[in-house]
Amino acid sequence: MTDVERMRAMQAQGESLSAIGREFGISPTAVFYKLGGERKRREPQPDNTKHPDRVTRYGAYNGGCSTRSGMRPTTLVRIPTIDGPAETEAA
Repeated sequence: MTDVERMRAMQAQGESLSAIGREFGISPTAVFYKLGGERKRREPQPDNTKHPDRVTRYGAYNGGCSTRSGMRPTTLVRIPTIDGPAETEAA
């Protein structure tokens, strides 16, 4: 029986990820990923509808990192020729 099979058996018996991790000498997060866990993707947040004259864009704040990990939201003035017209709620 492989380690992953043993982990699955322990999980089926109701053992917590922490208990399984202690048994194998790894962290609960490592157990989660070994058992096939995946991170949940975060849905992008909608623009602030209270201010239709503004738009939210993401910009780097840690020295220009090329990944989304170093991005933070920035509110800018809406420019209709670039951003399009403001979305309004249907009446």
